[in-house]
Amino acid sequence: MCFFAKTVMYDATFVVLSYGIVLWELLTGEPPYKDIDTLAVAYGVAMKKLTLPIPSTCPASFRRLLEGKLDWIMTV
Repeated sequence: MCFFAKTVMYDATFVVLSYGIVLWELLTGEPPYKDIDTLAVAYGVAMKKLTLPIPSTCPASFRRLLEGKLDWIMTV
């Protein structure tokens, strides 16, 4: 399934990744990858070597949700 925004097409992987990042931001109150160069983030995510740490204070329900989404992304 694909989604369109203006003239750009996005697939489900992009949508799920974006959802996970928004959840992480809501949970931590911080911007993701704030101390890493933009190109390094793009490369790290594309190569599946860069993930966001799940804080130890994360409620169990959020943790399961985030871990499930991250596992799905890594297998696509």
